[in-house]
Amino acid sequence: MVHVDRRFFWGRPWRGVRYALLIGLASCASSIAERPRADGELPGASLPVGSALHLRGELRGPLPGWGPRVQIEAWLREDGWLRADLRTPAERGTTHEVLLWTPEVALLLDRQAGRFTELGDSAGRIEALGTDFRVEEAIWMLSGRALGELARPGSWEWVRAQWRYRGPDRGLRSLQRGGELRWTEMVWREDDGRVHRLRADVEELQATPWGAVPRALSLEGTDLDGRALLRWQIEPIVALGDSIYDPLWEPSGR
Repeated sequence: MVHVDRRFFWGRPWRGVRYALLIGLASCASSIAERPRADGELPGASLPVGSALHLRGELRGPLPGWGPRVQIEAWLREDGWLRADLRTPAERGTTHEVLLWTPEVALLLDRQAGRFTELGDSAGRIEALGTDFRVEEAIWMLSGRALGELARPGSWEWVRAQWRYRGPDRGLRSLQRGGELRWTEMVWREDDGRVHRLRADVEELQATPWGAVPRALSLEGTDLDGRALLRWQIEPIVALGDSIYDPLWEPSGR
């Protein structure tokens, strides 16, 4: 029987780093234009309606709690809904977990144990590193694409080839050069004053109907032991219905 057990991860000392790395699974969208629009809105703040991306690849690096390698198969819709299957080699066989992340939901399912874990106290948020993250923030940080709440007019400013956003508890920024996304960064502060930073550098881009999508990214930050590399194949597809958000749904061909 599938059941929810919040203690499944809350008791692990490395949970914050693990959740932070989940953020890297949402990196799929086009880079924004080099100049802001006259009306002050963030350029390219919407994707083609009915579109989606299918991604298959690996996250490699110093990943406490996961090991040095995580196999990823993910689907991202234009409305910011994400489903990702995560497989990690283990002594007793490959583990299989499913991440469901939308503006309203953030759940992780252990397929072997049949157990759900809520990843945050607030709907749609993943708690990690002294703060919590929305899926829209993850998409921005790793792609320069503003969706949902982050796409509100007037939320951003254009300063020296950078888009900058300052919220009540965090700041976001990205560097554009030659009309292409080069890197993004998220900075936040804990109650005790400690500052955290998470940065993604674009290593390679691929042209898609969504624009130029990062095909290879390197991740580094205050709470990571070193640099991790995310690399995957990108396939544009017609947006599927809600069936892929059934955690028991199995991709065809497996």
